[in-house]
Amino acid sequence: MKDADYPILVVWAEQDQAYLARVIDLPGCIADGATPEEALANARVVIKEWIETAQELGRQVPQPADDATLRKRIASAAEEERREFEEAVETTAHQLVDQLLPQIVAKVSIESESTRHSIFGFSGYGSSRKLSLAAS
Repeated sequence: MKDADYPILVVWAEQDQAYLARVIDLPGCIADGATPEEALANARVVIKEWIETAQELGRQVPQPADDATLRKRIASAAEEERREFEEAVETTAHQLVDQLLPQIVAKVSIESESTRHSIFGFSGYGSSRKLSLAAS
């Protein structure tokens, strides 16, 4: 098994302001770099070190995933990401409704009262004009 056999996922990490190269089959085996190419080159070094350390500790070294296994993992991860995204959108939508609905109801109520007041020719509850209209 060669380090080149291990699939590597390279992504931009905004928080780190660097590209991260994650070796999918080796838990915790991650490298970074200023460019995707640098992150990938660093990952090759880290793979060798990861394998050497595992062997020194007497731990089993996982075999690289074959193409079919990797495709299944990617499909499963994509499905999980889709579910998490949909849940986040649904939660956000519910939170937005919960936040905005009282404001909308209050605004509609205020606008409704303003319209009612202007129709009857007075500007608010308790005004003297309203009282005089009621007395007339």
